[in-house]
Amino acid sequence: MDSSTSLLQTLTAATNIEVDYTKPWYPWLIVVFEVLCVLNAVGNVLVIIAFVKSEQLQTPTNLLICNHCLMDASMSLAGQPFIWLTFTQRGIIGTMNIKYLCLGGMGIARISSLGSILGILLLTVERSIAIFCPYRYYTVVTHASIKRVIVCFWSFCILISCLPMLGWNNWQPGLRCNALNFSSKIYNMYMFTAFCFICLVVAAILNICMAMVAVKKNRVQDSNSEESGHIKVMKMLLKVVGVFYLCRMPHLVITTVYSITPVEEREELPDWFMAVFDFAKVFIGLNAVFNPLIYVRSSEQFMDAFKRLWKIDNRVNTC
Repeated sequence: MDSSTSLLQTLTAATNIEVDYTKPWYPWLIVVFEVLCVLNAVGNVLVIIAFVKSEQLQTPTNLLICNHCLMDASMSLAGQPFIWLTFTQRGIIGTMNIKYLCLGGMGIARISSLGSILGILLLTVERSIAIFCPYRYYTVVTHASIKRVIVCFWSFCILISCLPMLGWNNWQPGLRCNALNFSSKIYNMYMFTAFCFICLVVAAILNICMAMVAVKKNRVQDSNSEESGHIKVMKMLLKVVGVFYLCRMPHLVITTVYSITPVEEREELPDWFMAVFDFAKVFIGLNAVFNPLIYVRSSEQFMDAFKRLWKIDNRVNTC
């Protein structure tokens, strides 16, 4: 009895040894992330409200935009476990010792990350059909077909992101909760990362092709108002995609460098590199903040819907 008690006390004392896993920039990161989460949630929720309240906005294209805003807005909630489990002492120690705290927190964050990439791809494919196959667009792209695609979209994101929670993981107690530490190489590199990379490449190629079409259309005045409307929406999408790549590239590059670094050498990486690695994630949050601004500035329909929302708010306030 005494030996078991002393063993328990020894283990408890060992776990209570204060090893500071945080970095000096972590408090600043938390503040920046939380501010971005608030801005992200407000902006994207306003776009969703405008879509729901305005019949003029309820088109298949805007349904995909609304879905993308919903995914971006969910990032504000999904990011909370990631922020507090990754950048606080208690969170780090908790995820090092509690398996499903680590897997659950990272899994939720990955749903929004994967969903954001897939959302861009869906918007790109929809615009590609409108530009390259205009005569088949209204038979292929309908409210019903888009709703089915969105259901498959969410199901796929949840399934792929939660595979580590279903048993496909290499989690070990004492290791930092990092996707590169708890995910198998097949899942992390050849499934999740490779799939995201393919989506980004396909979206980039399609958008470059559409940009070439837009340049040609600008040179030739077209009186077809319907086709002109497709071009305007495409230009808005090009802005969204351009900002998406600008915000994602720093994180993608620095993560690639971190991934190819041998595991035993990662703890020896200089602080400046780890600071850049952490702050590169801020740009992902900025991307979600910029998107609603692009929609409102580039779409007269969204701008009118927002103006109507503000007028309603003003009337409520005056009453």
